[in-house]
Amino acid sequence: MNEKALHNACVFLTVALLLAGCSGQSSSPTAVTPEAEATGKQLPVVSAPPEVVAVEADHLIKEYLANEHGTLTRYDHKLLDVSGTVLFANSDNLGELPQVALHDPNDKSLGPLDVVTCLFSPQDEERVVRLVEGQKVKIRGKLGGFTLGVPLVECQLIDAGAEIALRVSAEELTREAARDFAEAKKKYDDKRLLLTGVVQAVQFDPDGNGTCTLEGCNEKESAPLRVQVRLNRPVSKAITEKLKDLKKGQTVTFKGLASFTQTGGKPTLILLRGYRLN
Repeated sequence: MNEKALHNACVFLTVALLLAGCSGQSSSPTAVTPEAEATGKQLPVVSAPPEVVAVEADHLIKEYLANEHGTLTRYDHKLLDVSGTVLFANSDNLGELPQVALHDPNDKSLGPLDVVTCLFSPQDEERVVRLVEGQKVKIRGKLGGFTLGVPLVECQLIDAGAEIALRVSAEELTREAARDFAEAKKKYDDKRLLLTGVVQAVQFDPDGNGTCTLEGCNEKESAPLRVQVRLNRPVSKAITEKLKDLKKGQTVTFKGLASFTQTGGKPTLILLRGYRLN
């Protein structure tokens, strides 16, 4: 999926409305037991834990698309353990809640918005947003809510799977590229990175898209090799402010997709779809 399509998916897969709270508190059902007869007190009935159903993301998506009402009814009052591949993970939605979109990249019968959208509580943000596209995970939640795709709410990250992102600093990345560009390109190009570096400059265009340039290994040279982090315009106001708060000299970590190119014989190192993690 290209940058524009993925950005549109992030925009459309936001929280349109969350129903929370209730008009009042209902009493727990009670039962008369021998202990209650002896003491004159009624004891609350202990409810059985909800059934947990394991399901693959692509199966759930197809089931939901074929019969939304029937799927909601079938899994009502049940917990779903959904296994799938991460399309994106961020907090870039109108509700500013951590979210993960799961899909099956190998199923060409599904469209770009045919995903399971998993919504988490704010305290899960740090763990959730570090997931990267392509990572295989298992998420537990309840079916229901208001998002496009298959909505899963009250989610927990049961299994984060193996970490597939490469951890590297901008200084190390540029040093490897300066030493042997072809070898560095082979190692990093089109790979998911967790990239840490020192901010050299930040720029935003009129549409709100930005570029954060990170210092490289040869800053004392006249034309130092640096890393450009492309920042798509966020939906979330909090994330927008977080990006605009970036300052020269600040150490920051981004996740994104590495792109190694050459312009006029000079190496260009870019991190596409950069998402700030700290």
